Amino acid sequence: MAKKRKTLHANHNAPTITQLRKSLRDTERLLTRPSLNATVTAELTRRQKALQLQLNNRLAEKEIEDKVTKYATKYKMVKFIEKQKIVRKLKKYASNPSKQSKIEKYNLYLKYVTHYPKDMKYISLFKISKSNQSDGSDGEEEENSPVEAEESDLEDGATKSVDMQNAILGYLKTHEVEGGKHLMRGDIFSNADSSGDQTEAGFEIEEDNQDEKLAKKSKKSEKKKKESKNKQSDDFFL
Repeated sequence: MAKKRKTLHANHNAPTITQLRKSLRDTERLLTRPSLNATVTAELTRRQKALQLQLNNRLAEKEIEDKVTKYATKYKMVKFIEKQKIVRKLKKYASNPSKQSKIEKYNLYLKYVTHYPKDMKYISLFKISKSNQSDGSDGEEEENSPVEAEESDLEDGATKSVDMQNAILGYLKTHEVEGGKHLMRGDIFSNADSSGDQTEAGFEIEEDNQDEKLAKKSKKSEKKKKESKNKQSDDFFL
């Protein structure tokens, strides 16, 4: 039997988006009647505002639910691989008392993978070294550590990602999170100062811009292929 998908919308008896839209349309339609007295008009206006607010809140919840589902599927394998790497490191250092700082660091990384905010794009902790890629070997993975990473080694806009990583690791360092619970973006930034809010907003803009760039690049590539195909066809008939 297929399992029902859990949603963030806790109250299952609450009206759906479709129901709210219908109620709002019906209320707005009633407000257009000229024969209404002042009392009824005021009551319908109050109801209209309440329904609109309820609808806006439900749409916001739905947007988060869709994002959580999308990211859970997209980053499942990446998180699984990174967790395996971290567990291997912890086993490697477990019997060596002189590596306590390493153990603490990788325990923090394990919390990062386990509790990473589920409504955010996942920022990897590790990257494959360029030397390993060039010789085709698996080799030892490099840490994409937010503390150790140099700006010169990062791609365009990646400094924002490093700031975000620092914010999440900093939160996990000072807060206890229950079991396998995943955080949400609001848990990390609910008490953020203005600079933290700017970093979060900047990261949101960066995410949107990257998606837009990829879409534009894809369209441009398709256009070039089409033009090339048309040119070959013209040359053939000439």
